[in-house]
Amino acid sequence: MLNFLIGFLIAVSVSLFGMPAAFADKGHCSAWIQEKWSQEKLQHEIEHLKRQMVQWDYLYRQQGDSEIDDEIYDQLLETLVLWQSCSNQIPDSTFEIKVSQEGKQPHPVQHTGLNKLKEVWKVRQWLQGREKVWLQPKIDGVAVTLVYEKGQLVRFISRGDGIEGTDWMDKSLFIPSIPKQIKNAPEHTVLQGELFWQQKEHRQSISGSHGSRSKVAGLMMRKTPAAELKQIGVFIWGWPDGPYDMEVKLERLASMGFPLAQQHSHPVATPEDAEKRWKDYFELPLPFASDGVVLRQEIEPAGRQWRSGSNSWAIAWKYPLRQQVTTVKDVNFTIGRTGKISVVLGLEKVRLDDRQISRVNIGSVNRWKQWNVYPGDKITVALAGHGIPKLDKVVWRMAERPDIQPPDEQDYHYLSCLSFNYLSNVNEHYCQQQFIARLTWLGEKLKMKGIGQGTWAVLVRHGLVTNLTDWLALDKAQLEKVPNIGTKRAELIFAQLQQAKSQLFSSWREAIGLPYANRFTENMGWQWNVQPEGADTKHSLSLTAKQAEKISAFLQHPEIKRVIQSLAVHGIKEEKWIGEINTAEKQDVEPIDKSRKDGAASHPEAHN
Repeated sequence: MLNFLIGFLIAVSVSLFGMPAAFADKGHCSAWIQEKWSQEKLQHEIEHLKRQMVQWDYLYRQQGDSEIDDEIYDQLLETLVLWQSCSNQIPDSTFEIKVSQEGKQPHPVQHTGLNKLKEVWKVRQWLQGREKVWLQPKIDGVAVTLVYEKGQLVRFISRGDGIEGTDWMDKSLFIPSIPKQIKNAPEHTVLQGELFWQQKEHRQSISGSHGSRSKVAGLMMRKTPAAELKQIGVFIWGWPDGPYDMEVKLERLASMGFPLAQQHSHPVATPEDAEKRWKDYFELPLPFASDGVVLRQEIEPAGRQWRSGSNSWAIAWKYPLRQQVTTVKDVNFTIGRTGKISVVLGLEKVRLDDRQISRVNIGSVNRWKQWNVYPGDKITVALAGHGIPKLDKVVWRMAERPDIQPPDEQDYHYLSCLSFNYLSNVNEHYCQQQFIARLTWLGEKLKMKGIGQGTWAVLVRHGLVTNLTDWLALDKAQLEKVPNIGTKRAELIFAQLQQAKSQLFSSWREAIGLPYANRFTENMGWQWNVQPEGADTKHSLSLTAKQAEKISAFLQHPEIKRVIQSLAVHGIKEEKWIGEINTAEKQDVEPIDKSRKDGAASHPEAHN
């Protein structure tokens, strides 16, 4: 039964929406599977996803409960099709779903569904050579059939599988927007349309659909009619065997009590007309949620020819997805200048708002553990403020979870990795990251133009920079020997390194990473005293005991002492510099116990 249901879901998806692009990319699929998964693992994950898809579909169709957004459901269904192709399982489009006949009604005219397009060029291609095309909003709601006999509503049926649906006649009495009796109606009238949640000033580009479809479906699935049914509207988009002329059809619908179609149907003569209307419906305030627009030809086949999954006279042009489903490829840990560990997910590339997204920062190690996200998992990404990608939700977790160990947070802090010799520590990947981050910060604070993280990384990996100041002794000849730098680039780098010597002494304090460097004034060197809050003494700082301890620990670190001495040798010192720092003794602060990574992991402030 499970395979039977999934076969139907895939067949419907392929017939309604076309074959996913990923399905056709068999070569990519094979290469990826060969590299990452065995066939046994692939089959395991297919069955795992199948069960969840069936559960989601059952809850939605039988109980009106949508646990997952429709656009995400569609993307996961494409994933299932792709995985099946990778294991040589081809969807069988001849499958038909068997449902209980209790409460079911056949549609007098089948619901065809729509092929969905996303790219402008495909829309232009579809429009080419077609005449008398109209545009309507694609309402984000629940499709239904209304049947009138001599003007009297006699049947009200949910879309179901397009061939038959649920009898909702008992709910119609509680939905004022559905006329129970229409005047001047034909002897027999079949209408197809969309039930939607009525809203005020709804802007799709800003608010999205906010679960409007699920809200309507939930109310309609309830056994007992709810008072909220009065909030449901109806938009008629199909009148099989109705008037041929679209304007006449829309006028007749309005006179029968269905005015929305006339208000929101527009003839389009050119692709530019369609694009403008598409943008308007996406951005302007409307009384309903929509997920795109529909382009339909005025001339349609006779109703007896309408078949579920087959529609050549109309297409849907979808709005851009607010969130994209993608696969996590890698979980990467990065160490920042102060030892803070950040987790960055490497992703299969997806496009959001004309941007290619291939990575997303999810914050700390603890946050990563809360997300419980690993390679192979399916996540949704969205754009936050300023277009920064963010992890929105983990929508699917792999059945098999890999073992990934993050760096030990005790090893990285504001005193760790103050120096790094790549030639003797090639495997110390995380310490290298922190050291290069320190150099990048230093370059920014000393106003080095054109010297960023990439340049520092090259210098470190060729053994030219091993601490925070030895680059001061580099000459152009040394730089020219580095592969891919060359004479001209070496001259530019050398000039920037030299100009750093002329930067303010306060900039150097900040550049080497002195905690609370902004508290120091220009007339202070490396010596300082702590005074109570509000004191204004030439060599005094207003600090808490912990802040003072942190500064002392930094200045007393052996690497920092060597840095200070090196700066003095190169003429970078405060005029009243006396040569040796005795800050810890003056403050009566014991030097911290040094441990691995050139720092003291046991220091009370070591991980701030």
